[in-house]
Parts: sequence; structure tokens; C-alpha cells
Amino acid sequence: MGPVGRFSGIAAVLAGLCVVVQAASAATVDVGAMAVVQRAVYGVPPQGSQVVKRQGDAVVFQEALETVDNGAALVRFIDDSTLSIGANSKVLIDAFVFDPQKTEGNALIRISIGTLRYVTGDMPKGKTVIKTPTATLVLRGTDVTVHVHPDGSTDATVDGGDVDAHNDVTKDDTNIPTGQGASFGNSGNSDFSGTNPPAGPGSSGDPSDPPEHRRSDSPEPPSSGSSSGNNSGPGY
Repeated sequence: MGPVGRFSGIAAVLAGLCVVVQAASAATVDVGAMAVVQRAVYGVPPQGSQVVKRQGDAVVFQEALETVDNGAALVRFIDDSTLSIGANSKVLIDAFVFDPQKTEGNALIRISIGTLRYVTGDMPKGKTVIKTPTATLVLRGTDVTVHVHPDGSTDATVDGGDVDAHNDVTKDDTNIPTGQGASFGNSGNSDFSGTNPPAGPGSSGDPSDPPEHRRSDSPEPPSSGSSSGNNSGPGY
């Protein structure tokens, strides 16, 4: 498929995800689990209140996840893909549907600030999308790290596969192959050769820094002004 066909497919993927969200939003559906929790990690399920996440806890459709200073997490989804979340990050599992019998599905992950690493699993190529305030990234058999700055500008690096990227501000398109990076902001797209902040535990689930699974001494959820008290969290 040529570049024009690939980038025009972004709109089709997003349209399909809208249908998925409408169909599944009425029910709470487990789409993965917390494989690793480091320090403080919080979740807000749809129509729910904020809770402390622990290793082994389920992650549900349209759940918002938030890490604080020194916090990090690794989520393993039902298609065996992994989402690593670095410190001070806000991520929304906006859509995730996977049929292992037919190997069909769609996933939409939103990050409003912070850092994530996503390694695709059995989801078909081109059916996993990461959205930031400035970019839409369509993953094609991919290991990608994404960092969102406070102003919404985005840096993405690809360590495996490739990513079709659309700048939602300037409407510019680019493809990021393995070993390359790109930045997206109000002024357009540019090459990125820097280093993103740590994206949390590795996809193997065995980080070099052992996780601290806090239970009785779990810190209180962030006070008002963060995602506490808001079912979807601010900025997702």
C-alpha cells in the first residue's frame, strides 16, 4: 500500500474505534491486568472512583491510569501486547476489543502527558492507535516509545516495526521506520534523535528495579486538581 493509502486509512481506523467504544461502553470489560506496579499507580474505571492499582488487578475498558513521582506500571493486555507507563503520566485505555478466535480487534490508547512504551501483540497490524494532544500514531507490528510534553508536543521513537503518524494540528503525515524518531507539535513534524524519559518496566515484566507493591501503606490518591474526583481524569 502506498503512502497516500496508508495515511488515509488512519481515518478509517478511528471511525471503527468509535463504533467499538459505543458498543462496549455500557459494560465493564476486563481488557488486561497490572503485570508490574512500582510505587503509586492509580486507576479510574468508567463511572467509578479512583483506586490504588496493585499487581494482578484487572484493567478495564475505558479505564484511566495515572502514575505520580517515581511511579510506573506495566499492563499486559488480552492480545499479549504490553503497555509500560513511566512516572507522572496519564493514560486512558479508550478502546480495546480483541477476538482471539478470529485474531480481530481494535485498540485506542490516549496519553495526555508523560511517557509510555507500547509493544504490540496479536492485534492485527494497523489496528492499534495511540493518540496524544498533537498526534495520531497507527502501529504496525511495533515497539514504540512516546513522550508527551506539558504543552502537548510529542516525541516518538520506534524500536521495531513502523508507525504511520498524523499531526492533528498541522495535518502533516509521516512514517517512522525502525530505529527512527519524530516530533509533532504546533509547527509541524520534525526528526527526533533524542532520548525519551524512562517508560517504566520493560515489556518482559522483569524490571531491574523490583516493584514495590504497596498495600496497607498505599499513599492517598492525588488531591483535587489531578484525576481524583473525575471519572475520566483531566486531560485524557
